[in-house]
Amino acid sequence: MSRFRKPNSLSSLLGNVVEDLGLSTRLNETKVEETWRQLAGPQADRVTRRVRMKDGVLTVYLTDATWRHALHAQRKEWCTRLNVALDGEPVREIIFR
Repeated sequence: MSRFRKPNSLSSLLGNVVEDLGLSTRLNETKVEETWRQLAGPQADRVTRRVRMKDGVLTVYLTDATWRHALHAQRKEWCTRLNVALDGEPVREIIFR
């Protein structure tokens, strides 16, 4: 029998620390926000003022009413694209403001 236990990986330890500090939800929200900016492309990103994710609802603040209307009409498709890109269903709803 060994006196030492098997060492944990750094990844495992960081995962535990993130969970213990309650940061996993915020990290997931940040990942959704970054993925939105990547999927939306440069044109939509230019008119995107702010992106916020909370409790499964992604709120995208836009500076252009035309873009807001166009994206709102496609919100279900955007929700599906985001969830596919994120390998899950963290986004239940998207609100464009």
